[in-house]
Amino acid sequence: MKSHTARDGRMEGSAVVRHRGISSSEAMAAIRSPLAIPALSLWIGTMVPWLWTLPDAVGNPLMLLAVAGIGCLPGPRSLMLRMLLPLLIGICICQGQHPQEAILPSGPVTLEGVVCSTPRLGQRRRQQPNQHRYTRIKIDQIRCSDLRIEGEVSVTLPEPARVGRGDRLHLILRAGSGSHRQVISAKHWHILETGGWMARADHWRQHAIERLLAADGAWGCALLLGERGLLEAETRWTMRRTGLGHLLAVSGLHIGIVLGLFLALARRVRPPWSHSLRCCGAILVLGQAFLSGADPPAIRAAMTGAMLASGLLGGRIPSAFHALCFSMLIWCAMGLAPPSPAATISLCAVAGIHVVGFCRGEKHSPLSAGLGAFFGAHVALAWWSPELSPLSPIFTLLMLLPVGAGILLALINLMPEMLLPVTWIEPCWRLLDTVLDGIPLLADRCPGSPWLAPAIGVPALSLGMLALLWVSAGRLRLAGATSLLSVAAYFIFTAMGTAETVRLLPTGRGQCLLLDAPDATLLYDAGAIDALDGGAAMIRRELWRLGRHRADWIIISHLHLDHYSAVPELLMTGSVGGLIVSDNFSLDAGGRALEMIAIRRGVPVLHIGEGDRLRLGSWQLRVISAHGSQRPGPPISTNNRSLVLEVKGLRHSLLLAGDAEGPLLASSLASGPIDLLLLPHHGSPSEGLADWISRLAPIGWLAARRGPLPPETVTALAVSSLQPRADTDSSSRIDATDPLPERLPLSMMSGEPASPCRRREGNRRWWLEASSRRFRISVR
Repeated sequence: MKSHTARDGRMEGSAVVRHRGISSSEAMAAIRSPLAIPALSLWIGTMVPWLWTLPDAVGNPLMLLAVAGIGCLPGPRSLMLRMLLPLLIGICICQGQHPQEAILPSGPVTLEGVVCSTPRLGQRRRQQPNQHRYTRIKIDQIRCSDLRIEGEVSVTLPEPARVGRGDRLHLILRAGSGSHRQVISAKHWHILETGGWMARADHWRQHAIERLLAADGAWGCALLLGERGLLEAETRWTMRRTGLGHLLAVSGLHIGIVLGLFLALARRVRPPWSHSLRCCGAILVLGQAFLSGADPPAIRAAMTGAMLASGLLGGRIPSAFHALCFSMLIWCAMGLAPPSPAATISLCAVAGIHVVGFCRGEKHSPLSAGLGAFFGAHVALAWWSPELSPLSPIFTLLMLLPVGAGILLALINLMPEMLLPVTWIEPCWRLLDTVLDGIPLLADRCPGSPWLAPAIGVPALSLGMLALLWVSAGRLRLAGATSLLSVAAYFIFTAMGTAETVRLLPTGRGQCLLLDAPDATLLYDAGAIDALDGGAAMIRRELWRLGRHRADWIIISHLHLDHYSAVPELLMTGSVGGLIVSDNFSLDAGGRALEMIAIRRGVPVLHIGEGDRLRLGSWQLRVISAHGSQRPGPPISTNNRSLVLEVKGLRHSLLLAGDAEGPLLASSLASGPIDLLLLPHHGSPSEGLADWISRLAPIGWLAARRGPLPPETVTALAVSSLQPRADTDSSSRIDATDPLPERLPLSMMSGEPASPCRRREGNRRWWLEASSRRFRISVR
């Protein structure tokens, strides 16, 4: 008992020393860690393959040579091992972390494969009861007709399936393209061979999900097991845009709640029960991370928590810098070292918490720690997104209690049913669902959720967030110096001239072409039908990166949702200077509704027709075709009512065809040569396409399409031997990235395909919905 008292005294004393005033010697001692050199060396090793291309399997021979050399050389071998071995391990890890996508035939295909990812559940909307959930997996080791196919493919099973990692499956996939494919029906797949212990663990996890869903515990599945796909799409979207999306990922917050419960109980009992509770807490958080799918954030948080619990068992509290180095080691070991977004943002958030706690000592509060995590995360997040929610630290604190209650209730829900009937749990879940759904909605009604930062440039915004971090830590001198650096970065950003840029934005299932010049920024179409906001958030981010707070003009080619679904929100948020539409645009109800929104927001609408010419800054536009249904004759399809434009800038000439079809294009007066061609109808084949392309003689092409082009279009392009390439002039730039990043198939999206654009601005809400083949826009 005396030894225990003495040990507890040392522990308490060390805690007091850590929270009182910090001297320079104590500050240097706090940043010392035996893991610092291995963590730095491992991170540098993961960066080597990014900087230099190394031959395959070069890491293992280098590691053997290094170990043999260190064993033969005199000197501090321990230090050399701590530096060189992690370096070589990092090279080996990074070389093996790039799985390629399997290339499958576009038609229905029968194949066999092994499940290589954690099965994840999702739900569709507008489905029959008990038929709205599906399972998404990834498979590799694929065999098709006795042929081995390299890579992996994402497969959607049309039901909640009891599968696990390592299971070998027989599948019959629907016709399609890209890396996301669907099984035809529940009868068209079965398990050929069951996997090992990982498959059994996935089966236990799926059994736990069934127990939680039986009591309407979708939030329990999300908070405890990481199954956020079982929540409503609007709930997930609202939490992301209000800065609360991190609560849906099993990470340090969730692991800390579980571990903190056991550590709090351990402080109230005596040994050996206190040691047993700490051991149980460490084992439980490791088990939670594994059962939640072993995602990198969960693994990092669980191992850090287990390290803390083991340190408490030994009578020592790991320093903040030691925990940070340990987190870096884990991220690098999983192949997600910085500058990976997940690792960088996580490490900066943890560092922000430790900076505030270290500088303020015992005066820091949960709110100051939350501000430290917020500003620390946005120091890194500024390099990926300029949107932030200033009130998210406060609402995160409000969510802590219901999130902890949800995790605790989920653990109770997993008890045997004979001890706790489901009927007793259901009312608790309904009450908790009301709270967990209501707080994000309340945050969404607050102004500035989200708030788009001023267009000051990425370095200036990141340094500004760092200055605010120093303010929250009480270091005003450092905050002032960092603010001066931020101002200097802003002036450097504004002094750097922007080149004329043509870029096809990766909106997903849609089209948006960005034309940027120093004196005018244009968008040709703006839509994505697989995003709940129509792709507006991504468009605002891209404009921000160019130093623009809005697009001067948006040109809408025609009234198909994948070409204008982002326009209403861009109008509502003041991100549009004006609309350019065809003369026949207001013939449809959707066109009249968009014009009404623009007029209400004070945005001018310019109607143009065939043969018109106009100049927007340095961009010159000529309307080649703008057919309308007001002309006599048979009705014209919406595709053939597209605005076909010839655009000339200071450095580029382009032809933009919307979704116009081959016969219309062949009859147009367009002729080449031109620099860049935006393929009509997302690169789909049509009659006379090859002759039309040959007449234009373009240098390069772009296609707003996911995955490869159809063979007929490839053949048409081969007539002129076209390849997408950049202009050789250094003062201009064409970003011809193709194909677009893969997204989920539209039928797998949790949002309704006909109404993907949902947005709440205070008490106003607008949406698009299908009604008898016509789109109606409602504003409330």
